[in-house]
Amino acid sequence: MECLHKDYFGCKQCLVYVSEDIIEAMIKGERDPKELAQLAKGRLREKLLDIEEALSGFFEGTQAFMCRQIISHIDFLEKSFFN
Repeated sequence: MECLHKDYFGCKQCLVYVSEDIIEAMIKGERDPKELAQLAKGRLREKLLDIEEALSGFFEGTQAFMCRQIISHIDFLEKSFFN
């Protein structure tokens, strides 16, 4: 997944991806921004406080369900294109 927050995080050329681990943890019920931020990878690790702030907000069952559906669809498309 591409970095959707390139303006927020100040990336000119976003070579870093939002960690799928963060999204998966949110889907599974983790809501603590500090815990979620610790899952960041690559250059995003330099922005832990910004990530914590960005992850402070509303994310409940409906959003988790939609994320799961989107990830499943992306996985399906990747398999279709690359297999």
